[in-house]
Amino acid sequence: MTKNSSSGNIINNTISSIGAFFSQQGKATPNLVVFLIYFILILLVSMLSNHRSFSNLKVGDVVFFDIVADKNIKYFDYVAARDFEKKIRNGIVPVFVMNNEVLDKTTKELELIFNKVGKSSEYKDLFLDTKQSIYITTEDFFVFKNLMGRFPGFSDIFINIYKTICFENIIDLSYMPEIDFYFDEIIVEKTINGKLISNRYPFKDVRGVLYARDRFEVLALNNFPGIGYTELFVLVVFFQRIFNSPFIYSDDRTSSYLDDRLKQSELFQETIKRGQIIARKGDLITESQFVKVEALNDARGLIFNIRAILSNAIFFLFLSVVTFFFIRLFSPLFFNDTKNTIFILLVIFTFTLYIILLFYIGVGKDDDYLGMLIPLPAFALTFSILYSQRLSIVFIFILLPILFIFSNFNNFAIIFTAFSGIIATFTVSNIKKRADLFLVGFIIGFLNLILVSVSIFVLNISNVDLFKLYVISFLNGLLSATLAFGFILLGESILNVPTIFRLQELSDMSNKLLNDLFNRANGTYSHSINVGNLAEQAAIEVSRNGYLARVGGYYHDIGKITIAEYFVENQTDHNPHDYLKPSMSVTIIKSHVKFGVDRAIQARLPTKLIDIIRQHHGNSLIRFFYNKATNSKEANNEEIMETMYRYNENNPQFPEAAIVLLADQAEAATRAMQKKSASNIEKTIESIVDFNFKDGILDDSGLTLKDLTKIKKVFIKAIIGMYHARIEYPDQVAPKEADEKK
Repeated sequence: MTKNSSSGNIINNTISSIGAFFSQQGKATPNLVVFLIYFILILLVSMLSNHRSFSNLKVGDVVFFDIVADKNIKYFDYVAARDFEKKIRNGIVPVFVMNNEVLDKTTKELELIFNKVGKSSEYKDLFLDTKQSIYITTEDFFVFKNLMGRFPGFSDIFINIYKTICFENIIDLSYMPEIDFYFDEIIVEKTINGKLISNRYPFKDVRGVLYARDRFEVLALNNFPGIGYTELFVLVVFFQRIFNSPFIYSDDRTSSYLDDRLKQSELFQETIKRGQIIARKGDLITESQFVKVEALNDARGLIFNIRAILSNAIFFLFLSVVTFFFIRLFSPLFFNDTKNTIFILLVIFTFTLYIILLFYIGVGKDDDYLGMLIPLPAFALTFSILYSQRLSIVFIFILLPILFIFSNFNNFAIIFTAFSGIIATFTVSNIKKRADLFLVGFIIGFLNLILVSVSIFVLNISNVDLFKLYVISFLNGLLSATLAFGFILLGESILNVPTIFRLQELSDMSNKLLNDLFNRANGTYSHSINVGNLAEQAAIEVSRNGYLARVGGYYHDIGKITIAEYFVENQTDHNPHDYLKPSMSVTIIKSHVKFGVDRAIQARLPTKLIDIIRQHHGNSLIRFFYNKATNSKEANNEEIMETMYRYNENNPQFPEAAIVLLADQAEAATRAMQKKSASNIEKTIESIVDFNFKDGILDDSGLTLKDLTKIKKVFIKAIIGMYHARIEYPDQVAPKEADEKK
């Protein structure tokens, strides 16, 4: 008994240690799971390279011997089954089910909070359970007390408004699940009074958290007539803080329909009996016989050679290790995102499968046309656009050994494929639009012709159809560009990366978000355009992504659309902050970051742009309102905590985000200067960059001191040019004084 208990403890401790190790690595566990799945699949696929064809017969060929089944074989009518499954999958709609526990929990906490607020005379008398997920600020407390006195039943009305909005089919887009099918509609299910209600909505009509905020504001105005604007804003901010959509994606409900329908695929199953003659000597192979021959091939064609399986396992394991270290060398944070791991392993798997299928359908491993049938330039173009040219070269030399091993060292195929891929990598430098890819396809095709000519001469290849060789090599370029177009779209969907194409589309001033910014916050719009231009110049100067920095600058303040009048650049002769406490003002100011992230998610902006919006203030101090608070009369009566006056986001985590942060501050500070002389501009920009550096805001950005020096120079030059500042000279004499002296 003791021995078993001891063994159990050892096992448990071992499992706990392994779990603790992977949890320390952050994303190690999902990456490992993805790799194991890939490794198993790649081994299974590599076994096809040992496939022994029963016959190379095609439809219409003459059979030279009887083909007899040596076992019972079940096979599918794959065309009919595939069409059936596609039809079923196209009809799948994701289902969101209402979770009443979320609603009940929030309702109970609200009842408890309002009850305690009603019984407390001061905020310090309010003791809330620390286990509660809802908290209230000092401003919330006094506004609630005031409204409770003015509106009998305030708490019940507020809770009823909350419940009403919860039942209005609002889906929180920031928690949208990652599902493996595309859809245009969703189904929302909820139970009211024991009755299941199911509604279907077009995806474009899905209501998000921004709708919930607007809806609450309307209902609050209707239920609390005469409520003040500041009180209404406090209620809106409090509601937005506590609101969580009760509708949760149900994978079980979504997939149950698909599973039930796919069981019908057994209708397409056929059986060949052992000893059954599939085709007789002298027959012409019909389509029906060809399907049976293929089924027989599949059933008996795999050679389970342990040595071959083991060698493939060692090869792919070694290739994976090399891939990991080389990618980490050029991009240290690459594997922090599991989607990157999924994408590159999917590419390696697809590439391997494609090569093996070429051999499976009859392409010879020593065939001179083999290299031209492999669209490696498509992968090179894809990696160059989605990641970088440097990583594209790395991926090319990761994929080449697979071809080298499985083609039995076909030198011509290796040389052609390698150089064709490298050529493709360097053709993307000037690509600006998606349509440019097809021009690149022609360029690659033309360069392939030269490459083939050189290869034939160097390798002394003879007895080949040169015309056929040239045609296939040229078509390789066109096909690669076409495939790259699709791969890039797939990569953008999976990785949500800001490709040059996506950034060009988002920089169009007719974009809806930029249009809204122009119409509803014109001052912020002008500021954002200037920030984008400054950020682009600085990013280019330090060899970073200028397009990303520019578009990040355009969109960094889109959250101000919601509360434009609270920002000085959009104000005329009225400043709402003159009538608010500093703590309330700073809450409003900080909220523009969350509003911006919400809008960016709803518009499906690339992740990097969302990160720029989220990080463009970092956790910096809102110094104006902090100083105002510490100098106010209330400062003696309540503790002023600096953390309340800081933004609650991560500091910039990559160079472009940091550059936008600096450009934002530099543009705003110099715009506000009364005297825009060159010396004042230079001092201001120097102090802004130095302060952020000393405050630790730039610690995680990846920018070096050398980069910051270059960024300062770019900002100074650009902003002086922007305001046409004059350089002041000590001896400078005013024109009027000069005339008097004369």
